[in-house]
Amino acid sequence: MKKSFLLTLTISLLMSVQNSFALRFIHLEDKAIHWVDGITGLLDAEAIRDTLDVRRIINNIIHGVKNRSTGLYEKEYDLAGWPEKISLNDIIKLYIMYTKEGIGHEDPRMTALNEPLIAMKKNFYALTKPLLNTAAQAIKVNMRLIKEWTTKAGRTDSILTQWGTLDEEKALWESNPMQFKQFIIDLQNFLKDLMFSCPK
Repeated sequence: MKKSFLLTLTISLLMSVQNSFALRFIHLEDKAIHWVDGITGLLDAEAIRDTLDVRRIINNIIHGVKNRSTGLYEKEYDLAGWPEKISLNDIIKLYIMYTKEGIGHEDPRMTALNEPLIAMKKNFYALTKPLLNTAAQAIKVNMRLIKEWTTKAGRTDSILTQWGTLDEEKALWESNPMQFKQFIIDLQNFLKDLMFSCPK
């Protein structure tokens, strides 16, 4: 009886772990993935390295750079009048707080948030340039995969759907802190699922 219970419990735990792992990924099935997977200059080892770099860059913008010794995040951006460095999450907290307090967009406290936000966007563009250049070489294929991902993820309104267009750049530069965070998280998740879905 005891052995049977332990076996059932073990199987249940393994199944729940397996299910939760499966839920973390969206499998991309469009045949376009075979057109780029493993192709030099498109989705090769260098592109995979760039993808991992982008995922790390996004985490650093959102949270800060994690110090491996202390486990704490070291933030990189300055906010006028603020005593400490900040991250995107800090900007979002302040943005939400100011909005709830009825502080308008013209208020100096609100406009001060723009400076670090713009710095983050510039940093994002500069650091992700290698991947963006690679993606631009196969924009039609990438758009097919992005369309599949945004549909399956329920993110059809994502700025990601405008990848590589002037509309995407305009939307990104004009985005508020929450919209910018949602875009970079969408990109991070798309890249994760793209790597997971590659057959090679």
